Amino acid sequence: MARNMSAARDLDSVGDQTHVLLVFSQAHVVRVIKAQLEHSGCQVSSIDNAESALSLIHAGHYAAVLVEADLPRMNGVQLCMNIQRQLQQNQPDLQECSINFRMPILCY
Repeated sequence: MARNMSAARDLDSVGDQTHVLLVFSQAHVVRVIKAQLEHSGCQVSSIDNAESALSLIHAGHYAAVLVEADLPRMNGVQLCMNIQRQLQQNQPDLQECSINFRMPILCY
């Protein structure tokens, strides 16, 4: 499985769908979650590392960000802390960052 992709997949905006960003290092996990979210009517983008996710979050508008807790280099908790900093500075679309270690981290 590719662990170090440098670009997000599926970033095109589609109408009024809820846009969700997945940040997972394993492609098979992305496929499963993405299929479920798309079946629910969401538009889904994905990236496999926290650093690129921060850039995407800064540039885009996501209703939710699902994060793997055990990402390489910057883990999910560190990513959520960085997202919270962005919230305070310039990203009013995201309101909170919640952490649950039994499931993927959900930043919304």
